[in-house]
Amino acid sequence: MQTAVTTLPAPPTPSRHAAKSPCAAATLVIFTAVDGVLCDADTRSTHETRAALKMLAHRDIPLVLTSSRPSSELLALQRELDLRYPFVAGGGASLHIPTGYFPELTRIGAQRDGWNVVEFKVPEAGHAIRLLMSLYRLCSEEVVIVALADTTHHRVLLHAADVPVIVRTNNADQQALLREMPSAYLTNAVGPAGWSEAILGSVGE
Repeated sequence: MQTAVTTLPAPPTPSRHAAKSPCAAATLVIFTAVDGVLCDADTRSTHETRAALKMLAHRDIPLVLTSSRPSSELLALQRELDLRYPFVAGGGASLHIPTGYFPELTRIGAQRDGWNVVEFKVPEAGHAIRLLMSLYRLCSEEVVIVALADTTHHRVLLHAADVPVIVRTNNADQQALLREMPSAYLTNAVGPAGWSEAILGSVGE
C-alpha cells in the first residue's frame, strides 16, 4: 500500500479569464466524508483543515460533502465554510445540487430554496454518489475525482473515485478496507490532519 500522498493530479492555475461556470471549468473534484475526516469526530471542528480548505477555494476546486448528517446540518456546514457545491446527506437519503450548477440539466429533483433536491426512497449512498460523479464527468470529460474517507462505511465512495485516499484513523479498524483497496493512498497523519496532508500534498505547492 502507498503511504504518501504526493502524486495526485494538480489542476492548472486558474486564469483570471477562465470560465466561471459552476462545473465546466472543473478539472479536479474532491468528494469527502465529513466526521472524523474533514471535521474532528468529537468537536466537529474544522480548525485543522482550514488551510487546505482555503487553498481549494482559491483554486475553485469543488468540494463535495458526503455524510450521514441531515441536509440541514450540511447546509449549515457549507455556510460556515463558505461553500456552495452539491452534497449527499442522510447517508444517501438525498442529493442536493445548487440550481443551475450543471447547465445541461434543465430540471432534476425538486426545487427548494435555490437547490435541486433528489430524494431516494431507500437511502443508499452509492446511488447518490454515482449519480453525482456521472454528472461531473458529463460536464467535463477531463475531470479527475478524488475521494477521501476513513472506514469501510465509505467503501462505495472510495471505489467510485478515480483516486481513493484513505485517511488514517486510530479509532476504527482500517485493515479490512486496506486489504480491499491495497492501491489506495493512505495518509500518514490521522483524521483532519491527514485530510489536510492529502489535500496540501497533492494540489498544494
